[in-house]
Amino acid sequence: MKYISRAENVQTGDVVLSSGMAGVFPKGLLLGFVTGTSGTEGGLFQKIDVASAVDFGKLEEVLIPIPDAGPQP
Repeated sequence: MKYISRAENVQTGDVVLSSGMAGVFPKGLLLGFVTGTSGTEGGLFQKIDVASAVDFGKLEEVLIPIPDAGPQP
């Protein structure tokens, strides 16, 4: 992930969750875990490396919820 404020105290092993802000995914979904951080000294932002919480090679089924748009004309 890019452009994370340096004011955020991000540590290796921290959990990364969805924010729900874009309205696409619900808030609080587990996305992964922080595996490292980097950034220039004195810079405003840091970059964090995230390992996925899911082993995509082992998935057999995926459910994609689609919100109901209401009655169609």
